[in-house]
Amino acid sequence: MNELARNRALTQTAIRQALRTLRAAGMVDTMGKGNYIPGPALQRLSPARTSALWEDLILAGRPGGHLARAIAERRAAERTDPAPREDDQ
Repeated sequence: MNELARNRALTQTAIRQALRTLRAAGMVDTMGKGNYIPGPALQRLSPARTSALWEDLILAGRPGGHLARAIAERRAAERTDPAPREDDQ
């Protein structure tokens, strides 16, 4: 939670409430004090969906960061140059 507070313009109260809501929905769980991990609802996702979700969180949490820029550039390239289909090979 301290990491969230350092990187966002949210109050501690808002962060606590959001984390409670996410835990209740099974979206996050805790592993020790303050160590949040994906919850049971997210553990059912395929590896591809899990990766896409983490990328979305990076884009939302720090949109101006280097990693977000790299993700956005890769996604834009994938949209303009789709992978060949199996029947095209």
